[in-house]
Amino acid sequence: MTKRRLQFTRTALGQDRTAPRLVSILSGKGGVGKSVLTYNLADRLASAGKRVLMVDLDIGCGNLHILANTAGQFGVTHLVAGELSLAEAVTPVREHLDLLAANGRGWPAEMSASTGAAKLAHCLRSQVGVYDLVLVDHPSGKSEASIVLAAASDVNLLLVVPELTSIADACGLYKQLLRTDRSLDCRLLINRAETDGEAEYIHQKFGALTERFYGRPPGYLGRLLEDGALRQAVATQAPLAAADKETPTIADIDAIAAQLAPGNIRVRTSRLNHDEKAINNVPAEADIRE
Repeated sequence: MTKRRLQFTRTALGQDRTAPRLVSILSGKGGVGKSVLTYNLADRLASAGKRVLMVDLDIGCGNLHILANTAGQFGVTHLVAGELSLAEAVTPVREHLDLLAANGRGWPAEMSASTGAAKLAHCLRSQVGVYDLVLVDHPSGKSEASIVLAAASDVNLLLVVPELTSIADACGLYKQLLRTDRSLDCRLLINRAETDGEAEYIHQKFGALTERFYGRPPGYLGRLLEDGALRQAVATQAPLAAADKETPTIADIDAIAAQLAPGNIRVRTSRLNHDEKAINNVPAEADIRE
């Protein structure tokens, strides 16, 4: 164990800090920018002095370590298998920012995905005392692991892009989350909108559909406009603020990050006891459309 990790362990054991906020970032379909958003939100929160942990839940296929330009040798499955503590499994990215990587191997053979996710949720709640926020980058769709982690999260961020398939799949994912627990705090974020008008149109339509069919629309976190600078940042394995300091998207991400600051998120009080039971009682559906 490195000296830095030993210090983290001592801090976690030696201080009774305010509970960190657990934020899940989800989407109904792939390719909408979850990982890029997770990395840049984490970067801006860390730049503001928040201690942030990124968790890559896309077991075996995650790419947060690539965006962060780090190896990510250890990660989620080492933690849930009991091979390493959280402090030993994380990879430092920079000051105030760490990564718990997907680390290229599947869940332990003796564990189902839902059992592994429930154990991960418990580890994150019990061992993250040195962090202010934990941002979980989920795989796309309605996997068992994602539903369990979402049920344990304080906020679930639903990411959509202006495409019919993205919107339809996000509605299906939102339905599944509500069936698991209607008290979940879910918030919509529209990515890659061409204009503010397009983002507002999608916001209104999504709200109307979910109100009509599910009786409860999600909250609205905001929008991010299409920005070529983000692609440049990905290509250089750097956060947006390092790749292009002038782009207005940085201010937009800062506004979203401010809404996710610990003081603006309420910690769930019944988050762990029934998570695995909930997912087993609400099976994932092959067809997420109405």
